Amino acid sequence: MAQQKIELRKIRDFGENISDSLQFIRQEFKPLLTCFIAFAGIFLLAYGIYNGLYQSHFWRAFLHQTSADTSESFQRFNRDSFAKNLLLNYIVLFFFVTLNYTAMSMSIASYFKVYDIKQNGPPTLEEVWQYFKKYFLKAYLYALILSLLVILGCLFCLLPGIYFWVILAPFNMVLVMEDFSFSAAFNKCFRMIKDNFWQSLGIYFIAYLIYAFSGGIIGLIIGAITGVGSYLTTKNVSQTAGLVSGILGVTSHLFYLVFFTCIGFNYFSLTEKTDAEGLMRKIENMGNDTETTTEEQY
Repeated sequence: MAQQKIELRKIRDFGENISDSLQFIRQEFKPLLTCFIAFAGIFLLAYGIYNGLYQSHFWRAFLHQTSADTSESFQRFNRDSFAKNLLLNYIVLFFFVTLNYTAMSMSIASYFKVYDIKQNGPPTLEEVWQYFKKYFLKAYLYALILSLLVILGCLFCLLPGIYFWVILAPFNMVLVMEDFSFSAAFNKCFRMIKDNFWQSLGIYFIAYLIYAFSGGIIGLIIGAITGVGSYLTTKNVSQTAGLVSGILGVTSHLFYLVFFTCIGFNYFSLTEKTDAEGLMRKIENMGNDTETTTEEQY
C-alpha cells in the first residue's frame, strides 16, 4: 500500500518543521538519498580527495618544519612556503565548499520541486535531473556572490554574517520552486524571514546540530578504523591524516541531507504564510471536485 504524501505547503511551528522533515526523510529515504548522491556525490568525492591530499601535504610540511634542521634561513623559507600554500588552499577550498553546498542544496530543492507537482509515486532520478541541470550553474554563480556577502558580514562582528546566513538559507529553494531571478529570489528571502527570523534560526541550528552530531559520530568511527589500518600498513603519519580527513569530509557531508530538508520545509511554511499558495490549491481542488460530483449526478 502506497504511503500518503506529506503535505508540503502548510504553516508549521518549530517542532512540526523538525518532525515533518525527519518523517519526510524516512518516507522518501531511498529515492531522496539516490538523488542526493547522484548529483552531489561527485563534488563531495572531489572535495574529499582534495582535502585529503592537502591535509597529507600539511602534516608532511609541519613535521618537516620541526625536524632537526633549525637554521634561521631554513625556518624562514618553511614559514613563507607554508603561508603561501595556506592562502592558496583557502582560495581553492572556498570554491570547493561553495560547489558542494550548491550541489547538495540544489539536489534537495529539485527533489522538492518534482515532489510538489507530481501526483503519484516518488520523484525519479530523471525527473529531478531536469531541474538540477536547469538551475545548477546559475545557482553556483549566485552562491559565490552570496557566500562573499556572508563572509564579509562575519568579518564585521560576526552577527551580520549570521543574519545574512539565516536570511539567505532558502535562496536555492526560492530559485527552483518559483523560477525567480537573482534579485527576485533575494527579495523574497528577506520578505519571508523578516518576521520569522528567530524561529528560522532555531530550526537551522537544531538541524545543523543533528547533521554535525550524526556525521561526526559516523565519520569518526569510519575514519578511525581506516586510519588505524592505514597507519599499521604504511607507518606514515601524514598519509594517514590525509586519508582520515578525506573520509571524514565525505561521510559527514552526507548528513547535510537533514539540514537542507529542514530548510526546504521551513521555506514551504514561510511561503505559505506570505502567499498562501497551498490554501489556494485546496480551494481550486474543492471547486474541481464539486464540478465532477455535479456532472456525475446529472
